[in-house]
Amino acid sequence: MIIILFCLLLLSGSVSAANPDLSANFTYSPGKPMIGGVIKFNASSSQGNISNYAWDLTGNGNFNTTGMIAEHIYTNPQMYLVILKITDTAGNVKLISKEIDLTLRAGDILVERPPNPTVPGDSWTHAAILVDSTHVIEALEGGITYNSIDKFFYPNLSWVAVYRVTDDQIIINQALDFVWKQLNKPYDLDAIISQGLRWSDKRLESDSWYCSELIWAAYMQASNGNINLDTEHWGNAVHPEELVTNGMVTLVGEHKEYRSPSGNLQNILAVIAQCPVDLILTNQEGYILSENLNQIPYSDYQEEDIDQDMMVEDMFYISGYDDGLYRISVITESNNIQGTFSLYAACLDADGEIRVLNIIQNAPITPYPQNFSIYASDELLYYMNNEVNPQDNQHEMKNTNGQSSISRAKIPLQDTGTPLLPSALASILLVSGLILARIKR
Repeated sequence: MIIILFCLLLLSGSVSAANPDLSANFTYSPGKPMIGGVIKFNASSSQGNISNYAWDLTGNGNFNTTGMIAEHIYTNPQMYLVILKITDTAGNVKLISKEIDLTLRAGDILVERPPNPTVPGDSWTHAAILVDSTHVIEALEGGITYNSIDKFFYPNLSWVAVYRVTDDQIIINQALDFVWKQLNKPYDLDAIISQGLRWSDKRLESDSWYCSELIWAAYMQASNGNINLDTEHWGNAVHPEELVTNGMVTLVGEHKEYRSPSGNLQNILAVIAQCPVDLILTNQEGYILSENLNQIPYSDYQEEDIDQDMMVEDMFYISGYDDGLYRISVITESNNIQGTFSLYAACLDADGEIRVLNIIQNAPITPYPQNFSIYASDELLYYMNNEVNPQDNQHEMKNTNGQSSISRAKIPLQDTGTPLLPSALASILLVSGLILARIKR
């Protein structure tokens, strides 16, 4: 890679010297990236009358990505040379390169925070230990398993970090030997009690493990008790968050493809459909929440028979949702186009006020997706017939009776209708809000 860069610099040096005002520079984010995550490269700090930006993102001499801003996902843990080449309107060229360290080591700890409404804030909810640069051992519900690291890649997960515990190879080897010996043991299901909000006491020896307990015990055993990754914040249990907030570990890299919500986490938006249909929600930033993909923080998709009619309802809810337009796509399940469906939305604010919106009732199921748009905020909830800007002075909306009207000013939803499931939705929202309030730090 160095030879390639040297040759490129030789080719560009004479012409770039003709324009000393031309200067190439770029930044990348996150500041400590990791494999499997989106890395954004930004050349806006370059100077000059620039007409073209070209990127060699792998250091192989091929500038096949253009634009001031570029994105890339690397999947191999290694060092990468990234080269930016800028050209001005006179044809002068300037290059700059930076090395990106995406290496990993056995013994590093991977933590994830899947979008989950029951753990607010930046709390990590699962941990695994690298046993080589591309595989982990982790405690899952199916037991202690050996898995590929690519399960932590975007878009499978969009909030992941890797931390290094020690550079002492003897301790690392002993910790790895410990976790290998636990392979195929069962998951400690008895450890998760009280609605999943508390963990049982940690143990140095056990016939079953939960994820953070396994890693904590490995380093305790390997270091003769000198490396204790527990902070006792969760009492005698050890939480995944404690493994990486104890002051003994170092951040190696991370990827976070979405930002934390700006709203109050106890403000909850929920949508529910009476089946047989599946739902896909897209927020105003283009992130998706569905049964198989979750890119929205503090959200969850569930299927449950709420009204006890022997038919499962599909529902999702978002805690701390941002004000704005949300698009809901209704899709048939397994090409089943028989029958009808009904669709509802509801909001719960931090003061406990609930608003329920009847979007549509007893609509025929079709073989193609049906799209609906709602605008939600801490004061408003309404259904919009067309994909329009809710900030416009005039827009078409529907009230809870499903009747169309024209509003020239945003007004709170009037509770003029009687949806079929208001009590069920309200119960779901209230329970979610209480859980959030109970464990919020």
